[in-house]
Parts: sequence; structure tokens; C-alpha cells
Amino acid sequence: AKPVVGTVTSGSFDSVEAFKSGIKYFDEIVSVGDFYLSETLNFKRQVYLRGIQSAGAGSGVQRKTRLFFADDCCGIIVHRADTNASNKGVPVIEAATEMADGSTLDSIEVRMVTAPDTSDSSEIKGLHGIWLKARAEIRNVSARYFRGNGLHIVASGTSSDPYKRGNANSVAIEKFLGYDNAGNGHYIEGLDANAGKFEQMTCYFNGLHGSHDSALI
Repeated sequence: AKPVVGTVTSGSFDSVEAFKSGIKYFDEIVSVGDFYLSETLNFKRQVYLRGIQSAGAGSGVQRKTRLFFADDCCGIIVHRADTNASNKGVPVIEAATEMADGSTLDSIEVRMVTAPDTSDSSEIKGLHGIWLKARAEIRNVSARYFRGNGLHIVASGTSSDPYKRGNANSVAIEKFLGYDNAGNGHYIEGLDANAGKFEQMTCYFNGLHGSHDSALI
């Protein structure tokens, strides 16, 4: 992967293949800098992806690791054994293979390259920042500018709908910031999106709600 120096644009060096190789072959990935990715990162095995952070003004944390995704794709999707998605984040159901249960995202910011107009509902295109279809841990993470929800947790066991398929029971979210997204800062729904732990979540300036919880429990 090659960090971008200066403003990140759709014409910046594309680090997506390096990150894809990392999540395929390594258990832990450490990245520092701003990176442009033209496609969704689909986690199909347990991975620990972490950045580097230092003290900063305002929010208290200035993240040094930012993943800038193209404006036409989801950011990161954490999958169950029988779920996957296209390079742009369109979900599918597949024969059971490896799964990413237990993955961790730590001290990173995910965002789209350009900001949506959060006052325009047509900007909501189902392109989420972090999409959990499986149990994961998220710490010191922010999601910004997505044309969907910042953090999207939707899981209903063996649903035949690929958008709902998954099991995200017992997720753990700590110090999450979801802001300036076209949809919700954080959205959770489904029969198997229960018993999660949510601490120190801040969501603001989103097109819909800060936090929307429609889980069974």
C-alpha cells in the first residue's frame, strides 16, 4: 500500500489490491497514512486491522490512518461463512467457506472521497462505511461521508435476502464516531443483531438519525 501525500482524490494511487492481499494472507495489518481504495474490502477471515493514533484537539484523538473509499462502493464488510459481496459491496449468499467472525477494526477512519449532501435523501444509496454481517470488535473508529450508514449492522440468521443474511450477535463497539453520512450514523436491525456492547458512541450531522436501533433485543 502507498500512502497519499496531499489531498486524496479518485485519481490518487489505488492501494486496494495491497489491502486485499493483506486481509487475505495476514492475521494483523498495521497501516499509517491516507490511502485511496477504489473497491470494497470484504473480510472473509478473522483479521485485526489497526491504525496509529495520537492525542489531538477537539475530539481528543487525531487519527493518522484514514481509508478513503471511492464514492460508488461500500467501505468494509465483515462476513459470515455464507455471505460475500462484490467489489462494490453488493451482497450475495454463497456456499459456506471461511468467515470473519472475531475480526477487529482499531484506530482507523473510513470515509468516502467526497462529501454527500446530507439534506438530499437521493444521496442515500446503501453504500455503508462499515457493514457487519458477523461478530466483530470496533475500537476508536470513525466513519464519514458515506452514501448510506456510517456503521451498518443488519443480520437475520439464514434469511434468503442477501442484504439481511448474517449473524452479528455480541458485537463490541467502543469509541465510534459516525458523522456527515447521508443515512444514519449508526444503524442496527435484525433477529441476529442482539446482545451487543456499545460504549462512547457519537453520531452527528447525518442525513437521518444519529443512532437507529431496531434489533430484536
